[in-house]
Amino acid sequence: SDLDEMSGLVLGGLDPDTLVHIRDSGNDPLLVYTKRNGVIIGSYPFADQVTDPEEITKGECPWGGSCIYVFDTGDNFHWRRQRNIWAVEEKTLRSGKPRTQKVDFQFPDGEHLDVEAAVLINRTFYLFAKERQHSRVFALDFSVWDGGPAEAKLVTDLPYTMITGASATQDGKRILLLNWQGVIELSQEGRGPQKPNAWYPYRQRIDIKALEQQEGIAYDTDQESFLYTSEKKFILSKGNWGIMRAICLH
Repeated sequence: SDLDEMSGLVLGGLDPDTLVHIRDSGNDPLLVYTKRNGVIIGSYPFADQVTDPEEITKGECPWGGSCIYVFDTGDNFHWRRQRNIWAVEEKTLRSGKPRTQKVDFQFPDGEHLDVEAAVLINRTFYLFAKERQHSRVFALDFSVWDGGPAEAKLVTDLPYTMITGASATQDGKRILLLNWQGVIELSQEGRGPQKPNAWYPYRQRIDIKALEQQEGIAYDTDQESFLYTSEKKFILSKGNWGIMRAICLH
């Protein structure tokens, strides 16, 4: 039950071969560490209260060191006035008093958007709106931690719907997007069909074993294979759920 409603995923940095999960609305604000087979190692609080954390990613802390960024940006009913991002210094989690910092931001014109997927690339946060007809992508500059502009800017519009998770390679040249239908890889390199003059012009779908309500994804250490997770299946459904690894064969 401690792994119900897994909504975000990154590789853990406290122990070898571990994963970090975030659980969304209705759960305590914890970062849950597991082995790759799902055995829980520990659960560490990072805040007193959150609304709907849907995604996590890793990167340099605003003050230096390595942070896990928690995106408290879920908004299924499109009512939230503010969204926020937590920077959590990973090595301080076990202290019981982790070093954290929170910023609030908004979308243009105060629009209420549900965001369940995000990445950090070259000191820019990219946020993927979960929408039924398309997926708009917004950028929020890292300077927001120093009092910079707290309004995300529209970057592009993607022809993919209901994006629930994202992950970027360490060099930022490729991005995985997850929805309930599968995985799309966006690339700046010559991989897959090309859409000229587009943001990340090479785009291809990757066939995976479908899980029930899949919502977390992360590139593995080889930067080719990836892991993905799902929320617990609905009571009456017969779908699969858990932790999966998709291995690149090329």
